[in-house]
Amino acid sequence: MAVIAHIQQGEGQILLWRTGESVPVLLERLSSRPDWQRMSASIVLEKRKKEFLIPRILLLDLCGPSADIDYTPEGKPVLTPAGGGHISISHTGSCVALAFHPQKPVGVDVEQMSDRILRIAPRVLSVREMAALCPEKKEVHALLVWSAKESLFKAVGVPGIDFREQLHVEPFCPADSGSFEAWESKTALHTRYTVHYKVYDGFVLTYCMQE
Repeated sequence: MAVIAHIQQGEGQILLWRTGESVPVLLERLSSRPDWQRMSASIVLEKRKKEFLIPRILLLDLCGPSADIDYTPEGKPVLTPAGGGHISISHTGSCVALAFHPQKPVGVDVEQMSDRILRIAPRVLSVREMAALCPEKKEVHALLVWSAKESLFKAVGVPGIDFREQLHVEPFCPADSGSFEAWESKTALHTRYTVHYKVYDGFVLTYCMQE
């Protein structure tokens, strides 16, 4: 199905891809980067291979053939060459998302709908955040808060963050799409972020950038 959403948020861009193509079709999209094609050959599982290929197809569309993806020792994807901007990647089920900003750190996350979130929510949401969940939309509300914290974690870019105690989501009432405020208390800066979200059929998307 290829790209199902291309979101422009200020100078930032978010591409969302729902997978359906075969690996050979994806490889053909990367004909200008034979190095990526060769690297993918060592990945055995088809799902993992697609998770490698699709973000690079999206990066090619956004930044051109000279851009590349490297990883920090903690596994955070970074754009190379240095100074070319900031990226964030997420994948779940059949969806892959890539966010790019030319100047600011960015975070993106996609999460599949599941009642599992209600079982794990007390481990990642604070008491205040749990109490603020909308009773009529508790499952999707909890999923959005969790996803927002995943996006926030990626944007902050500091290892060892406690999701429950150091990432904070302000109360909001979930709709089909919108935004809400969040902040971190891991660093001395206590940086604030605006988290944008959209609820799709079967999954949610969140993304954030520094204010």
